[in-house]
Amino acid sequence: MKNYYYAHTDFFNYLSFNVKKLKSFENNEKNVNKYLHQMLDELNEISNGNLIIPTYNYDFGEKKVFDMINDKSHVGTFSEFFRKKFCKKRTKVPFFSSCCSKKLPYYNSIEEMIDPFGKVSDFHFLKENNGKILNFGSTFAPTFIIFIERFIPNGPLYRYEKKFFGKIIDGNNQTKISLIYIVRPKGINISYNLKKIKKDLIQKEILKIKKTKNNFIYEECDAKDFFNFSLEKIKKNPLYFLRDETINFLNINNILDKGRVKIENFEK
Repeated sequence: MKNYYYAHTDFFNYLSFNVKKLKSFENNEKNVNKYLHQMLDELNEISNGNLIIPTYNYDFGEKKVFDMINDKSHVGTFSEFFRKKFCKKRTKVPFFSSCCSKKLPYYNSIEEMIDPFGKVSDFHFLKENNGKILNFGSTFAPTFIIFIERFIPNGPLYRYEKKFFGKIIDGNNQTKISLIYIVRPKGINISYNLKKIKKDLIQKEILKIKKTKNNFIYEECDAKDFFNFSLEKIKKNPLYFLRDETINFLNINNILDKGRVKIENFEK
């Protein structure tokens, strides 16, 4: 199995690097497409064409419908460009869909209960197949963290399981589904200490800073090593991912009850 690369992207940062004077950049479809295709070429070179791009759409919570072909990506210009190009190879996963130029074995599966971070997911596939997570112009804030939290024994102390019900539309086909997702309680500001996590991953050489041929800097993180390293940290400190401000807030306000968040106080 070849390595697959799951790339978080920020087209504006990539464009800013390549066009030194954005004020003089003629923002038209032709020029934008030029750099979108250039960015795709560079990502394909890094991934040997084994590229997965998140195409998250967050409307399912309200609409109760996920239109696999037509629902736009909410996570950036390049993501939407990629979705249009490969929309027929989009995963049937509300909230956390992705697209790939190649058909992956789990892409057409629709389980009765969908778990975006379970054993039939992009993230589990990356972990089991030597996958890499790229931050290509984007800051370090990987969705993969939620996947790691999903596999903490008994779940993270500051999230809980919530079910969503709706349907998936795939052309002329409609399928009723339910989705389970570990969410943050309303009313609690759960924030991650991303600087600390990134620093620790760099020190362990799990996350590496790299450059393209034209010196554009990006980050590459090994999914399996990230997973194993984080779970070891969480065994010692269940709140390892969180910022000190969040930990202090949870403790000062006695929100943790027997080690878990009092969900009922924040879901009214």
